[in-house]
Amino acid sequence: MHEKTSLPSAVTTFPIIDDISGEFISKHPWVFWTLFYGSFIIAAFLCAFVFVTYLNPNPTDVNSARVLLGALIKCEATIIALVITLTLVAVQLTSSSYTPRVAKIFANSPHMYLLLGIYIVSIAYSALILQLVTGVDGSVPLLMELWISWAYWLTIFLAIALIPYIFYILESFSPETFITRMSIHLTKETILQQEKNDFLNLIFDVTHNSIMKYDTATIRSGLNLVTIQMSNQVSEKNTIGENSKIVQVFCAHLERCARQAIDLHDEEMLSIILDQFERIGTHCARNKFDNPTLQIITIISEVEKLINVKDIPGSLNRVRELTRSIGKISIENKFRETPGRIMFCQDTIAKHAIDKITPQDNFSLYSAILENSVDSLIEFTGLGITTGQPGIVNGSLAHLKSIGEYSVRQDILFPLYYIADKVFDLWRTALPVLNSTSTFLDVSELALIAKKDTRQKFTPAHNIFERKILEIGILSMEKSSEPEQQGVARLLANMRIIDDKNFQDEVLHTRASLPLQQKEPYHRFLALQERIYQEILQKQPV
Repeated sequence: MHEKTSLPSAVTTFPIIDDISGEFISKHPWVFWTLFYGSFIIAAFLCAFVFVTYLNPNPTDVNSARVLLGALIKCEATIIALVITLTLVAVQLTSSSYTPRVAKIFANSPHMYLLLGIYIVSIAYSALILQLVTGVDGSVPLLMELWISWAYWLTIFLAIALIPYIFYILESFSPETFITRMSIHLTKETILQQEKNDFLNLIFDVTHNSIMKYDTATIRSGLNLVTIQMSNQVSEKNTIGENSKIVQVFCAHLERCARQAIDLHDEEMLSIILDQFERIGTHCARNKFDNPTLQIITIISEVEKLINVKDIPGSLNRVRELTRSIGKISIENKFRETPGRIMFCQDTIAKHAIDKITPQDNFSLYSAILENSVDSLIEFTGLGITTGQPGIVNGSLAHLKSIGEYSVRQDILFPLYYIADKVFDLWRTALPVLNSTSTFLDVSELALIAKKDTRQKFTPAHNIFERKILEIGILSMEKSSEPEQQGVARLLANMRIIDDKNFQDEVLHTRASLPLQQKEPYHRFLALQERIYQEILQKQPV
């Protein structure tokens, strides 16, 4: 957004005036343009009256009047031919350049009809005055002088009236002009009408053509304007079904544009289109429209699949960003359906990124996308904890586990360290808040795989999790149920089986740093861990 701090009055006043006039013109075009062109007729009469009354030193004779009127008739007839030719050429050029539907703009515009009508009336008026001029010589009467002068001035002012009409025609060659003119007509009624919405179809016909021409300026300005109009139609005044239908119609058009940009492998245009998805999705989410937001995310998920097939990592990351931003708002507003779909989309993006990564490739663009997708799910988990939504917590953790298991199957193990480390941090946050944290146990099994991989590769100790598990164990002895306490203790015992020395080091470190009130649960947790550890040792083959 561009700030205009130097001209505050322009920002606060003139756009309002423009909006009011633009709305009136769009709703009553015939009234406005009839008054506009009618003002030229009135101006011609006033000039004629002033000229005859005050500025005409020599009265007009009969022969001169006839010559003048005949010339005016020929001149106006020529202008009519030029107007018609200019209009037809404009219709042909714009129809061939964009879409045949643009002919309806000219057909529905009052400009040509009013201008031709006024010229025809002017020609008929001049012909009538020509018939009324009688006699062979001498001056015409004063009243007839006024009528002749009016015919003369009317021709002048009608020629001046050609200027706005030519400007209208020249502007019509610009695709931004078409989109601007048609977007005004995007109302709830026109969008929801049973027959095809010609306004929306026209706008996206021009958009598709601009995509083929790599005209990013038109796409950006046009789609931004249309998205604003469509967002304004999605409101609390509508029923849920009406809002859903508006979103469905608009996003279906956006999806076709996205497919076209994907086929062209044009990342810049695709980014513009994805921006519109984010804007309409954020608008619906902020206004607490769950079902319309879900529809948007569903379509975005389909677009994401195509982006992955075409291997466009920048756009894949853009989809991840916009679903994350919409997802945060959806979770904060406690939507029922949308968060699950968004988490599934993040899961899919992460797995698509894993497919593009080799076991040795830890620092590629797809690795960053994978890490960011994990961060998104981690953030959703944290929001679920702070807003008291166990369903969000369990859902996001399930997707994190799914990503980890998929990376193991693809022999990509480095994400496990990151996932497990973040999950342990969230687990400590969730224990004092949630009644049950058993889902964290399921995800934490990934830490055992990461631990074994760490030992095999002799990597540094920062990939070791015993200290965090000890802290979780202390909290679990105070806050969680006995099965969860045993689950945490078993997890630590399995870590000890893999690396007993590191376990002993972390026990000593934790004991030295604990406050007095936590020493008793700490010793109980260690005793529980020791019992489970001995059971595991007994079951292991000698």
